[in-house]
Amino acid sequence: MTETIEAAELMAAENPVDESRYDKLERILEALLLASELPLSVEQLHRLLASDLGVGKGDIRQALENLARHMQGRAAELQEVASGY
Repeated sequence: MTETIEAAELMAAENPVDESRYDKLERILEALLLASELPLSVEQLHRLLASDLGVGKGDIRQALENLARHMQGRAAELQEVASGY
């Protein structure tokens, strides 16, 4: 999972555009979810990101909702399943 976090951080670092907190969180979540072999729950995402980014579960849920909206009409969609996203 460390490799997944490193990939997400690299993706965020490669885009120096001044982003809002949720935009950055959305980009990191998208990278984590795409790199993961299994769905990730909000709890798992919180454990991965809370100490480094200082985000709460509510922040993660909000960012996931925003990401789902932004992904509409793209080749992939974000869907919540029983075990996560």
